[in-house]
Amino acid sequence: MRRLFFVFVIAAIITPSLAGAQEYFQQTVAYKINVRLDPKEHMLTGTEEIVYTNNSPDTLKEFYLHLYPNAFKSKDTALMTDVRKRFNRTISDLPKKYRSYLNISNVMIDTTRVSPIIDDTIAKFFLPHPLAPGATMRISLRFEEKVRRHAGRAGYRKEHYDIAQWYPKVVVYDEKRFHPDKFRLGEFYGEFADFDVSIEIPIQYVVAATGVLEEGDAGWTYNPVKGKRRKGERGEDKKYKTVRFRAENV
Repeated sequence: MRRLFFVFVIAAIITPSLAGAQEYFQQTVAYKINVRLDPKEHMLTGTEEIVYTNNSPDTLKEFYLHLYPNAFKSKDTALMTDVRKRFNRTISDLPKKYRSYLNISNVMIDTTRVSPIIDDTIAKFFLPHPLAPGATMRISLRFEEKVRRHAGRAGYRKEHYDIAQWYPKVVVYDEKRFHPDKFRLGEFYGEFADFDVSIEIPIQYVVAATGVLEEGDAGWTYNPVKGKRRKGERGEDKKYKTVRFRAENV
């Protein structure tokens, strides 16, 4: 009996100490994501909309997104460079099955199309108009991710998928301004945000994700850890379902 799992990790964040902070602020971020998994090609494709409010005392003229899967795009990324130095390894090349990437396209800020400047795992944008303190902007885009063979925190193992740091993710702006840090050995720094995520996936998969299940059949009775598996149908891998999760302030 096989079990198929699909695990989405939306965010894992450590809260900074507020001791001694002066006029502390956090930016307001909300994501709406629609994504589809193609297990045959190991691809995620989808759309993302970000509503971003500038709660800082500064006027913003640029903006950044993390594209973390690009860390596994080649042997020359910042992460692979760190791996060679830390573990004294010689990497002549990164095997194709362990490569991943995250491409973005059709990027709009409010009603203006913008072109990203991609550097490793960072996408930089110049805003079409300055974002004043208290103002809100809306970013929309399309994305596609090639999911790698499991390495580090994410990837696929046969028909099991662990999907972490998978979506274009807002770079933190705090009292030290933006933190456009490339994916290197170490931890991640992210804004607290609200998430509304719809996942289109083959019907036989069991889905676990951050947040509360709002719509759809996540498969929790379809393929239980203990108990009899619900009977499937021929060609079930060609049938898709959509499940929707919401998470607030994570």
